[in-house]
Amino acid sequence: MSRHPDPGTWLLERIDAREKALTGQAEQMRAQIDELAARLRDLDQDIEHLKITRKTLLALAEEPDPAPPRRNRLPDSPTTPPTSRSSPSWRTPDNPCALATSAWP
Repeated sequence: MSRHPDPGTWLLERIDAREKALTGQAEQMRAQIDELAARLRDLDQDIEHLKITRKTLLALAEEPDPAPPRRNRLPDSPTTPPTSRSSPSWRTPDNPCALATSAWP
């Protein structure tokens, strides 16, 4: 006499197999949702940065132009020739640049 599988055991095994398959699919979907949620957060942050940039640029465009900066003339540095040949004050023994630049009068 050949023994047939118990129909209850066979159904339970099929249910277990189906449950494992669905559990795997659900885990994959959760991973995809987590990845998409992270990408969505990044996009929302980029949008917020663009809004801030737009707001800043519009505010700057409404401001009046500032006055041009005053330019103070700086005195000659030891590395540039004097404006007058009669001004040897930059040529001193204490000034190593002056001693190394013998091409200037």
